[in-house]
Amino acid sequence: MKLSAFQPLAFLVVGVLICGAVLRAQTVAPQTTNFAPLDYFNDKCARCHGNYGSFYGQNFGKGKTDDQIAQVVKDMCEGPAQAPIAPHDLEVLVAWHRALRDAKPFVASVHFDNSVLSGEATPGATVSLETTTGEQAAVPLNGHKWSAGLPEGVQIAHVRVQSEGQTTELDPRTASYAPK
Repeated sequence: MKLSAFQPLAFLVVGVLICGAVLRAQTVAPQTTNFAPLDYFNDKCARCHGNYGSFYGQNFGKGKTDDQIAQVVKDMCEGPAQAPIAPHDLEVLVAWHRALRDAKPFVASVHFDNSVLSGEATPGATVSLETTTGEQAAVPLNGHKWSAGLPEGVQIAHVRVQSEGQTTELDPRTASYAPK
């Protein structure tokens, strides 16, 4: 089979496009909630329920499904809190309440800008990051907020949060909060 003068050029262009797509796929921005559930709770709900739900008590949410918790949280946001909440934000807030109910650490990647990923986690927890290149680093937790700068082209493979013998892991390439 004889190639025309333009076929090798076409193969080169296609190859460059495929390689460019692969490189872009490897450096996808992390998923973020663009909603800070712990900030929202402490601002809108803590006056009655205590910071981080400290007034909830040991039986909080026991025997309740996620749908039941979602309805209670939505009703409280729209009623006493006077702070209606968008469906996606409600989903994240319910995940935090589920973590409280199940005594598991919570983590959310909230914002990504200029190679800095910031988020929220269970207060008092230990937060660490692992990059896709295998590097690991502890991340300071200030109250419930954490932030980590990333070198150009480096992605976070996992955010690990440990508290009271429990571990929750988040892959910010595919999710913005955990546990789900």
